[in-house]
Amino acid sequence: MKVSVLGCGRLGMPLAVYLANEGCAVRGSSTSADKTETMKQNGIEPFVFKIEEAAQALDPDFFDADVVVVTLPFLRSFKDPCQYLDQIKSVVHAIQQSTINLAVFTSTTSIYPDSDAVVEEDQQLPLSTDRQKVLWECEQLFLNMDHVQSVVLRLAGIWHGARSADLMLGQKGRIIQNSHAKMNTVHYEDCIGIMTQAIENKISAGVYNVCADQHPVRKDFYLKCCEKLGYDVPEFDEKVSSRKIVSNAKIKDTLNYTFQYSDPLQF
Repeated sequence: MKVSVLGCGRLGMPLAVYLANEGCAVRGSSTSADKTETMKQNGIEPFVFKIEEAAQALDPDFFDADVVVVTLPFLRSFKDPCQYLDQIKSVVHAIQQSTINLAVFTSTTSIYPDSDAVVEEDQQLPLSTDRQKVLWECEQLFLNMDHVQSVVLRLAGIWHGARSADLMLGQKGRIIQNSHAKMNTVHYEDCIGIMTQAIENKISAGVYNVCADQHPVRKDFYLKCCEKLGYDVPEFDEKVSSRKIVSNAKIKDTLNYTFQYSDPLQF
């Protein structure tokens, strides 16, 4: 099987390495040449390009594949969220001109509004922010492609172990906001497990949440991280906030998937 991974970052790179080790012919993209040698060493054919506009022509050789996984990050640094929409338009156009028959797009559970409810994939979304509106449009671009089966994975906050902990706890004076909110997160190894099974099993087209089973409050989660990794205990914002819980029932039922890291307190 030929798989192209568009966006070999913190999630795309380990996925590409895993697929290459499983015997897939893998192509990976990056915006800089810094990762080229690492890709080659792991059996990944490297491509370097940036996507900067909606009508941009992309290298057709990269899209000469059976499957494409699109892990382009929706950067907070975008002055206009429509910059991301333009990137996705270029990608979708390239996919429709290619031999690809399955597209996997990594969206995010931040598309759901804050609430005190359990959120599921098929509910009506009150899109209140520009980022939510753009994200929904991007999902629809994938889901409405002709002749391409598209899977949208709405990923909860991805946990990369000590690296993620350092980002949250490594700065002195850091205040953990929304400390009484429920934790919606997923270990990156479960992301790879689900994405791999989705590719291998040709999962039905549609939208799927990817989130760990358990939802501890944020304060308990970060206190556990401090205990396990030796960080100083940060300040916590004690204001009562959203207790939204992201349901993962659909992806578990569809793939018969058991999360390796079901409880974030055990990450």
